[in-house]
Amino acid sequence: MKNYKIFPAFIIFLVLLITIFILLNYYSKHVSIRRDGYYEITSLVKGEYSKAEEVKSRLTARTKLQAVIERASKNAYNIIFGKFSNTYEAGKAAFDLFCDSLITGYEITLDGKKAADIFTNILFVSDDEGNPSLFQLNLMNKKISLIWNDWGEEVVSLEQSPDRNIVYFLTSAGVNRRRGLNSLADARLYNYTRENDRIKMVEYLKNGVQFYSYWNSGNKFMTSFTSLDSSTNQDVVQSIAVFDSTGEKIQKSAKKYNIIKDGFPNPPVRKLSYTSSMNKYILNVKNEGAEKGVYIKRTYTEENLPVLKTKGELSYIAWSDDDKYLFFIYYDIKKISKKQSKNEYFLVIYDADSKKIIRKFDSKEFRYLSVYGRILAVESGAGKDSEIMFYDYIKDKIYYNLTNSGGCVIKNLPLEK
Repeated sequence: MKNYKIFPAFIIFLVLLITIFILLNYYSKHVSIRRDGYYEITSLVKGEYSKAEEVKSRLTARTKLQAVIERASKNAYNIIFGKFSNTYEAGKAAFDLFCDSLITGYEITLDGKKAADIFTNILFVSDDEGNPSLFQLNLMNKKISLIWNDWGEEVVSLEQSPDRNIVYFLTSAGVNRRRGLNSLADARLYNYTRENDRIKMVEYLKNGVQFYSYWNSGNKFMTSFTSLDSSTNQDVVQSIAVFDSTGEKIQKSAKKYNIIKDGFPNPPVRKLSYTSSMNKYILNVKNEGAEKGVYIKRTYTEENLPVLKTKGELSYIAWSDDDKYLFFIYYDIKKISKKQSKNEYFLVIYDADSKKIIRKFDSKEFRYLSVYGRILAVESGAGKDSEIMFYDYIKDKIYYNLTNSGGCVIKNLPLEK
């Protein structure tokens, strides 16, 4: 009699155990279990669950990252994968998979919530109904959105931190002509933290004739602002300031120059990146009579391999994150007549591992380079004729050309009087 009563209880217990096991197995496949402060990639797959399983299998085979499937709606599933310390690296990995057609779209998420995608959304300066403003281009869907605009203030300079999260931009009310020099009127410096979408003014610089800025190796933002001394016609004042990532000024100094005795203070000469990102290669230039030879060698070796020769100079150098690719802008001198010549600018894409030029873009007014993962952003032209080319150097093809009637640039948009 006792055994008869125990048997149904055992059956109930067994059913409950099996149910719990099925539920645990279901949620391990369908629900994101990582809520640990790391950034993840979330990609939507429409269709049956089996289709999501196929995509997940391809992703895990390519990335070697753990992935889970979460039901988004009827016949739609989110695949959630990756574990990244910052949103920029997550976006870079996601865009790489998107370019290779392993996913059709994605979002960057943090603890299950949508996060700012700093990598995919590239900042640039362009004209908004006659007013230079701050915009962003979404590399995935190629949509453009306005980030910051204030009538009466024109964005003239844009500088981003290496991880693209912290941005400083300079605005001006326009250009005045003072003592034969173009002067920025009512210049203001802003700090923009992209991760929390916060913009604040950090310094009112008033009027000045020169502004120069850069990020140093210690992740500090350095600025130099030169203004005319109102008390004399011969002096200018160069103000140097250092800001941290939050927009706090941590250091400042000023020096007065007499233009007649000392000359006009020049900004520091921009240093070219002759050494690759991971210190694998070194680029060097040798004078060879009327020409200059550009050479590359592996670090700690003596052999220099020729890249090209030019009568001009290198003007900008950049490297891919893995050191495999070298990008540089150089100019050559072309004779127009016996007394006249002009500079012609070229863009070179060089595969350092295979030791060959894979693409050389024809003469154009190339001005600036910036590397975004597998995309090389190239600024060319000036003022209203400026444009940005986005080049996929992995596939050796132009991914997108960004143009606007008022011009568009990555870094500086010269003001016109």
